[in-house]
Amino acid sequence: QQTPDYERLSKDNQNSISDLIQILGLDQHREVQAIPAYFNHDAAPRVPSGASDTGWFIETREIAKLMQASSAFSYILGRKGTGKTRIYREMHLRNNGVPLLSAADYLFGGLRAQSIAAQSMLGQAHNFEQFWWRLVELALESTVSVTGQNLSEIVPNNNLVTPQFEPGRIYFIAKSLKEPITLLIDGVETAVGSRDTRSFVEALFRVLSTIQNDASINEKIQFKLFIRPDLSVGIQNVEQQIAGRKLELRWDEASIFNYMLAEIGRNQWFN
Repeated sequence: QQTPDYERLSKDNQNSISDLIQILGLDQHREVQAIPAYFNHDAAPRVPSGASDTGWFIETREIAKLMQASSAFSYILGRKGTGKTRIYREMHLRNNGVPLLSAADYLFGGLRAQSIAAQSMLGQAHNFEQFWWRLVELALESTVSVTGQNLSEIVPNNNLVTPQFEPGRIYFIAKSLKEPITLLIDGVETAVGSRDTRSFVEALFRVLSTIQNDASINEKIQFKLFIRPDLSVGIQNVEQQIAGRKLELRWDEASIFNYMLAEIGRNQWFN
């Protein structure tokens, strides 16, 4: 009996199939991103950033839902120290997303905040909204490219922002994607100076609003934004934009205890 064309199935059915594939472990032969193994059983110094932490990844119920292909969470809100960058790295490691903007010390993909390439691109953009659209375009181009380059390799070698840049090119590139893509966004807090942070975040939210509300592209482009909750305060209609799509990270008693259990095995004195 012939099976139906996957591309012609409804989005809900596609998401259900993806969840079953992940639950049954049928995705273990997928091509994995070239991120080196990071867990170290030996005692290791603690680091402030999740970009280079060497301990176990603590997966709470909420984070487990976030990792599912059918997850509706697009805005991951958390104060400093709640593990946003660590989750970002784990999603990349599991092939659940493609880095768009990454923290300054994240070395495995995306345009790194505060890097020379990022500053150059910001300097060439006429405004922050153009910067974000161009970055999305470059990420999509790198996905369909046969070279497999990531943004950290593409940006320094390209005409970053053309004078007549048209966001409409996103439509054309999105249609050429064989599978939907999820863009991972982190490092927003440190990408620009404090004076420009509000305008930078507002431009990002406008771009994300367009992506999530435009049926022509949201079937192929999804996103996960990791950001401090206070940065979205005051943005027009932000509550409506993130309603039903936000996950608030917090350390509760169970997650703290699990973290202690995971770390105690790496403690040299305890061993």
